[in-house]
Amino acid sequence: PEDSDTALVINAVGNLELSLAKFPEARAAFDEALAILDKTTEDRDANMALVTNNLGMLALETGDYAAARQHFEAALALTRKAHG
Repeated sequence: PEDSDTALVINAVGNLELSLAKFPEARAAFDEALAILDKTTEDRDANMALVTNNLGMLALETGDYAAARQHFEAALALTRKAHG
């Protein structure tokens, strides 16, 4: 099922791939998690912030500092939106 729990599991897989320096696999997992979250309503902004932050970590690890900053700023905005 495509729900927020599934997306968070896929996000966790992405984190494991990131920790193993399997960057394309991590990116694919994060993108899949975001695509699922885009269709959900339950804690959408908070969960999207989590995955977006992980995309920032991926960009940081691969030396794409401009993309990292964009992802971190987007994650911050989503976190603020989620928590009022």
